[in-house]
Amino acid sequence: MRTHLWIILASTFGLAAASCDKKDSDLDRAAERVDEARERVTAQRADIREEQKDVTAERRELGEASRDLSSARETYAAQLRARLSRVDARIIELRNRGDAGSKAEAAELQERRNQLAAQIDRVQDLPEPEWDNFKSDLGKSFDAMENDLDDALD
Repeated sequence: MRTHLWIILASTFGLAAASCDKKDSDLDRAAERVDEARERVTAQRADIREEQKDVTAERRELGEASRDLSSARETYAAQLRARLSRVDARIIELRNRGDAGSKAEAAELQERRNQLAAQIDRVQDLPEPEWDNFKSDLGKSFDAMENDLDDALD
């Protein structure tokens, strides 16, 4: 009986010891998972900081590009206004001829000139997707009006 008691006690202690080892092993694995998760979070935070730096740089570049675009559009509008001034001088020349036909043609060209001036005023406000068509149409309108002025003055 005593032997059985010792065997029971020894096996109980053995199971308890094994159980403690298992609990310690589980605890160690859980601690390792926490450490791994913390390292991933730290790495992700570093990635986020780098991304924020990239976003800040992109915003700065976008601001510079927007200023460049605005400046280029202002220059383009100034060049168009200079071209418009040359057209104005030629319309005045046509009007000063004095005959009714020249005056009527000058009035029609003046109206077209005013429409072009209104379009030039829209240069800064024009949305980007419409820019190429706007620029093309404006150039064609100028060319057509200048050709009509050439014909009228010849």
